[in-house]
Amino acid sequence: MPIDSPRGHSPARSHSTGIRSTPGPRNTIERATLRAIAEHGDYSTFDPQVLATLTLDPEFMQARIQRASNPFLKEALRARAHLDQLLRARGESGQLQGQSPAELGLAKASYATAKAALIRYKRLRRDEQLTGERLMRNVLLACRTLNAKRAVGQLATPVPRSTFEPAIEWLQRAGRFEEAVRMTEWQIAYCDQPRAAD
Repeated sequence: MPIDSPRGHSPARSHSTGIRSTPGPRNTIERATLRAIAEHGDYSTFDPQVLATLTLDPEFMQARIQRASNPFLKEALRARAHLDQLLRARGESGQLQGQSPAELGLAKASYATAKAALIRYKRLRRDEQLTGERLMRNVLLACRTLNAKRAVGQLATPVPRSTFEPAIEWLQRAGRFEEAVRMTEWQIAYCDQPRAAD
């Protein structure tokens, strides 16, 4: 969803504000090492505090954007990097340096839009995965039921073709072609209707 910070370590607490500060690498060498590993690793397994620290590194973010193959993730990362760049331009007084408030507002809106699109994409993928798993369960249940009836000599109705075809199509869309071939073999063995000639 790998570098993990020590689990027993408690983040330092700011004496002035009481806000928990994000621990960062203690020196440039450590930071460079973390970044080098991160650029070639799986970010989903990172300790959230380490990932939050690395996200503030422009070079790390640029590498992460370049590595992203998902267009929704890539756009969200670009918008986040641009927003962070504008926020870093703020002085300690809270005033923008060389940037207009409208530009910052636009950057925030762009990031919110890109983030929402990424969330929708992930939800669709999750829903599709759940649908596929349900289709697979239906096939397995139908085949096992048929086998159980045959084993005790009961009259067993063959499994309808409509039980197999959605599962095969889902496996093909998911790139699980070997499983799709096996499912087709099951279809031949358990189905009640021969496939119509093309």
